[in-house]
Amino acid sequence: CLQDMVHIKPRILCVGVAGIDYVASVDHFPKPDEKMRSDSLLIDGGGNAANTACAIGRLNTYAEVAIASSAGNDANGDTIIKGLQKDDVDVRYVERFEGTS
Repeated sequence: CLQDMVHIKPRILCVGVAGIDYVASVDHFPKPDEKMRSDSLLIDGGGNAANTACAIGRLNTYAEVAIASSAGNDANGDTIIKGLQKDDVDVRYVERFEGTS
């Protein structure tokens, strides 16, 4: 019955990169070969597939979302997994590998 299908959440699988972004703030764009110190550093999750999966996960009333990706078995990999899970993304298809993310 069509009315029953309205209540079924679509299942979405995002395939691709899940990573860590490092964003340093500076007071101006550096000139070639100029060395600068940053004012602050933001470390956050990134990658096209991860960003898409997290955005969908935050709309958890709309769809069930999972990601197929890979992450190292290091602290960055742990951060990636925890960030995805925080946004209700199913990480069962994330392959952990020996090494750094």
